[in-house]
Amino acid sequence: MHLKTLLWKDFRHQTGFLVGAIVVLLIPYVIALGAYIANYFSDQRVAEGLRFYEGASIADVMLASLLVAFFAGNAIAGERSDGSAEFFSYLPISKRASALSKLIVSLGLVVIILTFCIAVPFMFWTSGSASADRPNASEARVFLATCAAMFGVAWCASSFVRSATYAAATGLCVPIALGVTLALISDAGFPSAGELYWVLASVLGVAGVIAGTTYYIQRVEP
Repeated sequence: MHLKTLLWKDFRHQTGFLVGAIVVLLIPYVIALGAYIANYFSDQRVAEGLRFYEGASIADVMLASLLVAFFAGNAIAGERSDGSAEFFSYLPISKRASALSKLIVSLGLVVIILTFCIAVPFMFWTSGSASADRPNASEARVFLATCAAMFGVAWCASSFVRSATYAAATGLCVPIALGVTLALISDAGFPSAGELYWVLASVLGVAGVIAGTTYYIQRVEP
C-alpha cells in the first residue's frame, strides 16, 4: 500500500477526533462572544470587547496543548480499540510505512492546531492591545517541551495499549509528574533542577517517539 493511501487512511482515522477537537477549541470563543454581548448591553461595561477574545485565545492555547496527547494516543491504540488493527495486519502493508504515515498525520495535525492557536494571541501581543504579558523565551521553551513530552509519551503508550484514552492519559500525566518532581527538588535547595525541565521533557518526547515506533514496527498484532 502506497504512503499516500496510508496517509489518507490515517487521516480518516483521526477525523472524528479532529472534529471533536475543533468543537472544544471553539468553546472559549463562544463563551467570549456571550460575555461580549452581555458586556455590550450592560449599563456599565467592565472591559473592552477585545479583552474577551484575548482571554479565549489564551485558553485555546492551553486546550490545544492538552489535545496533543490525544492525537498521539489515538494514532495506534485507536485502531486496536475499534478492531481495524487486526484487519490491516492481514494486508500487505509495511510496518515502517504505516508507522511513518501515522506519525506524519498525528504530528501534522498537532503542529497545525498549535500553530493556529498560538497565532491568535500572538496577534494581540504584536498589536500592543494585549492585556497579558507576552511569554518570554524560557516560558516558550517550557511550553513546547511539555507538548513534545506529551506527544512522545502518548505515542509510546499508544504502541503498547489498546485504549487511546489510556495512552492519552499517560501522555498527560508523565510530564506533569516530571514537572512536579523537579519543582519539589528545586524547592528543596536545588534551584537548577527547575531549568532541567524543558531539557528532560524534550528528551522524553523524542525518546518516546523512537521507542514507540520501534515497538510498533516489531510488534505482531494478535
